[in-house]
Amino acid sequence: MGEVNWIATLLLGLLLSVPFSILSNLWTPRVQHWLSMRSLSSRNKKLKRLKEEYERIKTFHDNPTHLYLTVAKTVIDTLGRIFVLIIFIPVLQAVISVKDFVGVIVWGIFLILALAFGDTLSELRDDIKKIGGFEKYEKDALASINELEGST
Repeated sequence: MGEVNWIATLLLGLLLSVPFSILSNLWTPRVQHWLSMRSLSSRNKKLKRLKEEYERIKTFHDNPTHLYLTVAKTVIDTLGRIFVLIIFIPVLQAVISVKDFVGVIVWGIFLILALAFGDTLSELRDDIKKIGGFEKYEKDALASINELEGST
């Protein structure tokens, strides 16, 4: 009985291997093309992001007033949003009778938003660091951009 199952399995394997082998050979060029297009797309996105970042940092470096205004706007926006959240939490808790559950939910939302605001400030901090060492940043950024453009 065990021998019959072994023979049936072998025959089934042989019968299925031929069509799968043919299908894999037919699909290989399409899959390779899809992978190369995907790689090209991600390279183009990275190139676009690098160019946009370089232009933003160069603008800040060349025009410090623009940098100061952007920092002030970002800090004021962030503080204003945090202030609104701080005011909103007790008001919501006073209006809704289920204070414990709502308080936990609102504080959770507050923490998520605070992290998002912190991320904005952290991006600005990273930009300021790049401006501080602009010559090195410019050299590295242009090298990366040229490398990506050269691999087209």
